[in-house]
Amino acid sequence: MKRTNAWSGRKHWPFSTRLALCCIPGLALFALFWIYPFGVTIYYSFVESAFRHNFAGFKNYAFVWNNAYYRTAMGNSARFCLTAVPAAWTLAFVFALCLERTNEKGAAFLGFFLLPLAVPSSATVAIWTLLFPGEKNAFFALLSVFLWKNTGFAALLMRVGLSHVPVSTREAAAVEGAGAVRSMFQIVLPQMAGQSFFTVLLLLSWSMKVFKESYALYGAYPPDGVYMVQNYINNQFTKMRYPNMTAASMGTAVIIAFLTAIWTGREKREEKGWL
Repeated sequence: MKRTNAWSGRKHWPFSTRLALCCIPGLALFALFWIYPFGVTIYYSFVESAFRHNFAGFKNYAFVWNNAYYRTAMGNSARFCLTAVPAAWTLAFVFALCLERTNEKGAAFLGFFLLPLAVPSSATVAIWTLLFPGEKNAFFALLSVFLWKNTGFAALLMRVGLSHVPVSTREAAAVEGAGAVRSMFQIVLPQMAGQSFFTVLLLLSWSMKVFKESYALYGAYPPDGVYMVQNYINNQFTKMRYPNMTAASMGTAVIIAFLTAIWTGREKREEKGWL
């Protein structure tokens, strides 16, 4: 007797419908844990206080922008990012080249540089307290923590970018007389521009997370040279000045988004030029 499939009589939904149904839980969580808090942040930045929700216009933004502590924090954050991100990218690129040369033997070498990601922050702070006692070298202490913790993973990303550059292209350039430096700047770096840009964005976001180590090392009020935007926002939160806190957060987010959009447009134009 011929067997019949129990599911043969059921209606099969199109793939697009099933895909949309699978995305609903993720979209719901995204709306709950990202869009809703972001909307609340925007709302509080336009009210008078946490207890008086009268519309204040751009008063909070003007207060924050004219605040000397916020300007100092923005300047220190910009200085740290402009120092830490290029330094980490350069070291990661050098390590990626070393990993490419070592081939199979580079696994242990890479594991050594990924080890800082597994070290708890408390242990890191304890070690750095011994290496950099006091507050005199606070900037270099945070810079070294950032480099030690994030350069290894950035090197892994850069190694992936190097793997997409054809070896035959570099060999052909060497045959044509191109030196190592010229080949690096005119062949390797242009072809891994997308991976480099992604790595820079990650390093930029990681540089904003150094607040955890800064708070553990120097508390809520670190030395003036390392008092950053995260410190200002955290101090406004502890004082329950939510409008100032959210205005500072939104102002910083707008500045970062604006600079990222400019850089992204520039990278896209350069990629079209190379193509």
